[in-house]
Amino acid sequence: GMSDATPQSTPIGDVRISVDSNDQTRRRNLSAIVTLIHRHGATARASLTRSTGLNRATIGTLVAELENSGIVRENNGISAGSVGRPSTVVEPADDIGMLAVNPETTAVSFALIGFGRGIIATTRVPMPATPRPQQTVELTVNALAQMRPAGMRLLGIGAAVPGVIRVDDGHVRNAPHLGWSDVPFGTLLAQATGLPVTIGNDAMLGALGESSFGQGRGIAEMVYLNGVSGIGGGIITSGTLMFGNTGAAGELGHMVIDMSGDQCHCGRRGCLETVVSLSKLCAVANADLHVEDLDAYFASVREPGIIAEIDHQTEALIVGLTNVCNAIDPQLVVLGGYLGCLYTRASELIRDRVQSGVIAADSRSVTIVRATATPPMVLIGAAERAIQGFLDDPINTLADLNKQPHPSTPA
Repeated sequence: GMSDATPQSTPIGDVRISVDSNDQTRRRNLSAIVTLIHRHGATARASLTRSTGLNRATIGTLVAELENSGIVRENNGISAGSVGRPSTVVEPADDIGMLAVNPETTAVSFALIGFGRGIIATTRVPMPATPRPQQTVELTVNALAQMRPAGMRLLGIGAAVPGVIRVDDGHVRNAPHLGWSDVPFGTLLAQATGLPVTIGNDAMLGALGESSFGQGRGIAEMVYLNGVSGIGGGIITSGTLMFGNTGAAGELGHMVIDMSGDQCHCGRRGCLETVVSLSKLCAVANADLHVEDLDAYFASVREPGIIAEIDHQTEALIVGLTNVCNAIDPQLVVLGGYLGCLYTRASELIRDRVQSGVIAADSRSVTIVRATATPPMVLIGAAERAIQGFLDDPINTLADLNKQPHPSTPA
């Protein structure tokens, strides 16, 4: 009857309450230490004490627990100057990692990223045609076999896909530039590798990478815009990636800036990505231009018609950035890919015009910078999503991972 469904009321004095809250506090503290070590690498125990505000005894207990689980190891041999006792250094274990995957229109890129150690290895597989989902899965299985050092404990795979992704299961609703639609990519990847998989929009993950390890470190309010085949965006607010209601926040490339402009693949006219477009520049210049070569190309181009097109796209970028800054009020705007090249060519003009176009400009300043060129922040961000569960609850996550049967090597 009813009584079965009603949880038993717990008297206030019951010891279980304090055990639970202690357990939560301990888990939060372990998470804080592991996150610090992941972000900064090997860290003196004294500076863990300072950064967390916990006392030395508590830090000692927590570090010992992490060491027993094989997550960190302590190194006593490093002296902090000649005066006083040498400070113990807490190092990340060197066998915990994630694989990041990024299918693009002309290649599939991979990075093996170590906990607390950054990128260990990267590889890029050029593709004669746009990679198909199943092809991308097979390439990932191969990359895993080639890049994973023997004995490495992999926390999972993080994939960055240029499209709209359902965050909870990595279902690709639509990735127009890849030609993928309604693809259960997360499921396909998990089945093929036997590993936990997280998938996100490439620009949102680029924003996460820049925020964790790049230009946006320590910045609470940031907008990231990346132009490759289209224009993707990612928004960091209060230091956290903004997902929006359905996980599609940051589609800033589809802000309409010219209602009578060209048709966009989304069905509307004059989206920012139809005007500020490398393929449009290629058509005008009648040349096959690549992002890698654009800085040199922009510096040397002399034809008035091509320069007029670049100037027109720059004007459109200014309009788009001004809209973004007025809507979101960021401290920092980070421009990657094609947009980074346009910015470098006319940075002073773009900065001045965007700043003067911001409402109440005298009391608000926006910094605009070009995205970090290497390491590839999209891959770093994909790995960050993959490691997040471990950072939140390191000991239990590793214990669960160890319970998983190792997938049999595909023939």
